[in-house]
Amino acid sequence: MSSLSKRIQSSLVGLKMPRALEVLDHTLSQLEQGELTALEALDSLLNEEYSTREGRRIGVALTTARLTP
Repeated sequence: MSSLSKRIQSSLVGLKMPRALEVLDHTLSQLEQGELTALEALDSLLNEEYSTREGRRIGVALTTARLTP
């Protein structure tokens, strides 16, 4: 594993982001086994980040919608 991926993993552990770490491990494993190209791996990681952010936004919107003026 490259030093860059090790640094990313240690950052994700430090930030207590287990889901992101799990996705990164899985994607790197697929990349190393030749199941994904580098472009497909990047696309997978970006899609995960986008869906995570959208999930948080939806949660905030639902919580905010319950507030009364």
